[in-house]
Amino acid sequence: MRVTCAQFARMVGVSKQAISEWKKRGIIELGPDGKLDPAKATRQVIERTNPVKLRARVFKQATATLDELRTRVRQLEAELAAEREWSNARACAAAARAEDHAARQLCRFTDALVARWDEARNLHGACALSEWLDELAAIEFYGVGLADYRAGLAADADGL
Repeated sequence: MRVTCAQFARMVGVSKQAISEWKKRGIIELGPDGKLDPAKATRQVIERTNPVKLRARVFKQATATLDELRTRVRQLEAELAAEREWSNARACAAAARAEDHAARQLCRFTDALVARWDEARNLHGACALSEWLDELAAIEFYGVGLADYRAGLAADADGL
């Protein structure tokens, strides 16, 4: 729907002279037919002026709501930033805990390997070292024997 300048003036409660002034100042733009799209013109007035200073009550009311929305957006952006910061801190803490856990597991594994070095050397000679290392890793890293570890992997794969 397109309206004349006079119709738009009546719609927003201002004089035709005010509309002429807005056209001169580039606040609103007419279409090639010399008419206005009321929604577009309203948006232009709100974006290009300080509607609080205008006499038109419709713009003051719209601006009040707009200011409330802008305030709410700022609040939500601040909350989002705080949430992201908190989430990043938790992720960093979780990563640090995971690294600590992995380091402890690796230390346990290497300690077990050192303590059982002679056994490992004998198994290497018998070509059975690989299976023995898998068993040792399952015990030291996961706290279960290799057969139980493999059974858990199979159950997990079936659950997917």
